[in-house]
Amino acid sequence: MAKERNPPSKSRLFHAILYPDCPSHVEALEYIKRSGWSFAYILHDKDTFDNISDENDTDEKKAHYHIIFGWSVASARSSSGVSKELKIEERFVKVASVKSENLCYLVHYNLPSKHQYSITEVYGTQDYIKILTDTIRNDDSKDESEELLAILDFVEDNSIRKLSEVLRFCAKEGYLNTYRKYQYTVISVLKER
Repeated sequence: MAKERNPPSKSRLFHAILYPDCPSHVEALEYIKRSGWSFAYILHDKDTFDNISDENDTDEKKAHYHIIFGWSVASARSSSGVSKELKIEERFVKVASVKSENLCYLVHYNLPSKHQYSITEVYGTQDYIKILTDTIRNDDSKDESEELLAILDFVEDNSIRKLSEVLRFCAKEGYLNTYRKYQYTVISVLKER
């Protein structure tokens, strides 16, 4: 989730976590989609409890939706009022603060230890999708794809099996920022070996 920042008790922006195997949650998502509110959502079905230091611990988390939704015209509301309207427990709806950060969390942008979801897996209203894509595009000023390919080539061409060797290579070549962003991918490739 995006950084917690002592959000106000009322807002026009909310973050909900809903489970696809719960009928009331599916109904809440459908309600949001037809409400006229702005929204973006994604199904997180590849998240794990993976502890990077223990390569054998890969228990997957239960599939869940993250939904960022809100409005700009109507009055600010409390999470309890919104959860009542959605007919779900209040614990599943939280006031959100920074829209772009919350939208970026949908794809785990800048969270390299988590599975990196594609923007194409995010659904929603045009305004929220545009904020998400613009935020990521503006943040990606370097050509990371070449650096990532160099890291992956290093791993594959040299039969690398230790993360420490990858880190040394990235530090030496100046690829640490790219490594941090794609850490999950690099570690997955190492695990395949």
